[in-house]
Amino acid sequence: MPYVLPTFNLFVNVWRHGISPLVGDPALTSPCALVYGRRSQAPMVYRSALPNQFTSPPLNVMTMDLLLPALTDIRGQQDTIGNDCVEVPAGSGRYYWSITVDDIGKGWPNEHRLSKIGAVLGTWLAPYL
Repeated sequence: MPYVLPTFNLFVNVWRHGISPLVGDPALTSPCALVYGRRSQAPMVYRSALPNQFTSPPLNVMTMDLLLPALTDIRGQQDTIGNDCVEVPAGSGRYYWSITVDDIGKGWPNEHRLSKIGAVLGTWLAPYL
């Protein structure tokens, strides 16, 4: 069975590095899928020392996979400006950092984008939506 394009059943709000989702409008909203990969986990370690949770990711976090349509403008740690902050599902108050970004199936009909994301600790309102 060939690898198929994921179903993008949610929406994500994306803020550029340094713009707090608490005060600014998102740079874009995109369809997406939030998945846990293969149900295995390894903590990601960031290389940033800034203390503000909306301008710098925490040091160790668990990660999720954010799947997006091909060529969606989302930026990770490899970007020269810095990581994006995302809220997924859009409007839920669940904020994550976009850690890394790469393409899956590049050049094939099932091409889409993957952003490895980690939770911004201390920002989620209970109960989680």
